[in-house]
Amino acid sequence: MIKYMFYLFLIMNMSLEINKAMKIAGTMCLVIGALMLSSCVKDKLIMYNDEAHLYIEKIAADVSKDSTSYSFAVRKAEVLQDTVYVKVRIMGKAAKSPREILLGPSENSTAIAGKHYRLLPYTMPADSFKMSLPVIVMRSPDLLKKEVFLELNVLQSKDFMPGISKQLSYKIKINDFFSKPDNWDQRLAVFFGVFSEVKFAFIFKTLGMSTFAYPEQVPYSQMTYLKIKLKNALAEEEKINGLMMDEFGNRVTFPN
Repeated sequence: MIKYMFYLFLIMNMSLEINKAMKIAGTMCLVIGALMLSSCVKDKLIMYNDEAHLYIEKIAADVSKDSTSYSFAVRKAEVLQDTVYVKVRIMGKAAKSPREILLGPSENSTAIAGKHYRLLPYTMPADSFKMSLPVIVMRSPDLLKKEVFLELNVLQSKDFMPGISKQLSYKIKINDFFSKPDNWDQRLAVFFGVFSEVKFAFIFKTLGMSTFAYPEQVPYSQMTYLKIKLKNALAEEEKINGLMMDEFGNRVTFPN
């Protein structure tokens, strides 16, 4: 009898613990669900209120969705400025008249206005939902040795409020040397191998290309062809000048 009561006590105690654990798990699910719902409701409120909102368009398949790198090293010496475009889109209805857009640098930016970049007056045309905003990047002697970046934020204007919170900033990196493309490690390394400035300079010299939007614009077959072309060109180069060594003291090679 005592043994039976002991087992009954254990079963009841385990049942209480299980119920307690289930209540805790249920509470956590409710909290997480409430947070997710709150986020969704916030975005819906932005979408359906009467105020117009603006955000930076970031396409998942685009390697430059969050940032882009611009190097004057791939431009002729007489090129002293160029243009980088930032894509923006509105939330809400198009208007029958042009509307003011405001972009501004964040306090984290290392690029200096008037020296490394210049912003322009921006206006969303009538009956438009999106556009590309030109940002002028400028060549400066200090860019030969260091890279600077401009982090742009969408600001409130007389016509637009900032839109989706995670899509209100965009970073532009500026330099004047052969820096690693943003998609090198994820996309290009399989064709070109380990990055170095010497290797990238050779790639640009041989192919006349500095950007490789693989696989969005440049297919696998073309990337394979470019790799073979580089390997052959490197072999010819080394017949004349010996082994090509990079800035790290390693021989420049391309994958098989």
